[in-house]
Amino acid sequence: VTIIGTNTSFTQASNTTVSFGFSQGSSTTINSTKIINDSTIVCNITIDKNTYSGTYDVYVYNDIDGYLNLYNSMYINGRGYPTLKTISPSVVTAGQTLTVTITGTNTTFTQGSSTTVNFYFGQGSSTVINYIKALSDTTLEVNITIPQNTPSGYYDVTTYNTNDGYLYLNYALY
Repeated sequence: VTIIGTNTSFTQASNTTVSFGFSQGSSTTINSTKIINDSTIVCNITIDKNTYSGTYDVYVYNDIDGYLNLYNSMYINGRGYPTLKTISPSVVTAGQTLTVTITGTNTTFTQGSSTTVNFYFGQGSSTVINYIKALSDTTLEVNITIPQNTPSGYYDVTTYNTNDGYLYLNYALY
């Protein structure tokens, strides 16, 4: 990656550092940084495979120029953002105990530590989750007991793990 500045002091300044503002859960390894002249830096970097597709920022700092930010300067063609897509079955009955399958895309259910699932069946009712099993990075099997006092209607489902964060599937169950 070549970084070009204007009226900068890259060679005159001590401690010129470069960093990249990639997405949460990913990291960039700067293998080498070479100052070519006062206005040019060449960096050899390795971009983490978990970096999401998108536009990212580049930051340079030194004692003379201070903090220099080049916003939205680098597009990474990486992985897509994680989302929840379906739940099956999607029609359930109050008081029922059943196993549902939650499917996502670009998720990391098996890689994410302690993926949790929540069902929102209304105020005053609590869903019992008997077990959660990650079948693959994109598929969860969840055995639940739906509260007997759950009124008819559409309900939301969320998942959480440290890699994907909170994912929502609104109006997932009826």
